[in-house]
Amino acid sequence: MRMRLFPLAVALAGCVVHGQRNAPGIVKVEQPPHPNRVACNEPEIPYDPGERVFTVSTGLGFAGGAGISRSDDLVGLYVLNTEMSLHYGVRDHSHYDDRGLIPFVNPNHWPDHSVALNLGWHVLQREADGPGVGAGYAELQVFSIKLLASGLAAGWAYDLEEERHGPQFTLFTLGTFFVRVTHLLDRGTDLVFGVQYKVPISFMWSK
Repeated sequence: MRMRLFPLAVALAGCVVHGQRNAPGIVKVEQPPHPNRVACNEPEIPYDPGERVFTVSTGLGFAGGAGISRSDDLVGLYVLNTEMSLHYGVRDHSHYDDRGLIPFVNPNHWPDHSVALNLGWHVLQREADGPGVGAGYAELQVFSIKLLASGLAAGWAYDLEEERHGPQFTLFTLGTFFVRVTHLLDRGTDLVFGVQYKVPISFMWSK
């Protein structure tokens, strides 16, 4: 069963689905064209209402940095994390076609501006006592593909093994680079710099 689902997942990766309801363009059929257009044989160009966009993206990230414990000890860190994001937003133009320089980091797959929910997990993390499983987290994010594919997220992290939790903040740009600060109460603060690449599946429909 898993082998059958794998080709389907590959086929969906990076796809864009356009809804057929409210096709692009707004024209009042019951209203006759302007007399000037009729006299000059000019077509009436439909107004583009833009689109609503819902994007699901998943991917992996790798980061390195430092952790400061409550005892002021400084330790080197590396983190491998997986993350899924649910974006919702709008854009001004329908059926936008801009491939961009980086695959999947372009207006084809993302709204101009959006809000998102990030759900992630540090599946591998080097800590003071060696490698182990890190914290899971949930963040609320604001994102703009027009501002160099940049965004800001804030949320809460929870480490199941240590049963510690605390706030987390992430700043990212160019769709792939990020800086993350995680402060787990009664443990300390981690600061990491990394890269993350996520593949989107986008659903769009006219406004």
